[in-house]
Amino acid sequence: MVNQAFCDLTGLNRIDILGKDDLQLGFHMNPQIVKTNDLKAFTTRSPLDIPIEKITDYFGITLLFRTKRLPIFDEDNNVEFILFIARDVTASKSEEQ
Repeated sequence: MVNQAFCDLTGLNRIDILGKDDLQLGFHMNPQIVKTNDLKAFTTRSPLDIPIEKITDYFGITLLFRTKRLPIFDEDNNVEFILFIARDVTASKSEEQ
């Protein structure tokens, strides 16, 4: 599922986003940090809340996001995938400084 805010962030439409990974979408994040955080949510079977995560978008602008990773379980209570939610907090963090 992709919302309009995510389409605006990537500069792509919904159809062009589906099935692509972060690098294919033009995001530049530390892959080791992303992998570590995803695995932590997967192995602990618990939500992971990260207050600030830097992401460089499709246009080359570095933004600050509060991110959450939520494990989604199948009918046998196994983690099937991780739901990633990101909220842009760049403006609010700039106001704090």
